[in-house]
Amino acid sequence: ELEGTIETLTADLGRVHAEFETAASSYAPSSWREIGGVGQAAAQDLERARRLHESAARVAESGEPDRLERAEHELREASLAVADAARLRQAIEEHLEKLEAAAVEARAIVLRAEQEIDRAWASVHERGDSGSENELLRRAAELVQRARDGLARPQPDWLAIVELADRASRLAREARAAAAVRTLPRTASQPVISISIATHNSPG
Repeated sequence: ELEGTIETLTADLGRVHAEFETAASSYAPSSWREIGGVGQAAAQDLERARRLHESAARVAESGEPDRLERAEHELREASLAVADAARLRQAIEEHLEKLEAAAVEARAIVLRAEQEIDRAWASVHERGDSGSENELLRRAAELVQRARDGLARPQPDWLAIVELADRASRLAREARAAAAVRTLPRTASQPVISISIATHNSPG
């Protein structure tokens, strides 16, 4: 059973590696920073699992109790190596999927961020400018400009662009929320509480 799992995973890893090689020429080198060396590590785990499995099979043939215990240990180690390889293969597949989604959605995400910043500027100005909110929006504008510049490159780093645009959107929302809180009307109960406290603390 373990041998079959190793062979299946080896084939899967080969497929993922082929997909990775195809994608590598289409995207910026920085797109792969997050999973650098993962494919090699997965292959090494599989090779280790294969060696352990073969060793365990040879040891088990002897039928000696002490050697059987060693064989069982090697099989457990082989299973752990297979699990590690499977986890790393999944990490590569998930990264490829995330990268492909970012490539499709990046331009729309940048545009949405620009629109959010425009709405935030309008909201802040309508409620009266505040230095802290203006600073948030200046930072947001810088981030979205970096994202827009990234789109113009021959090989855009789609993940970095999406991250920049998302950060810009968050800052724009923070600025709008801060402006809304700053301009909340005082409630009628506030003066009453103040008067009550003043009366309570007055001498005599």
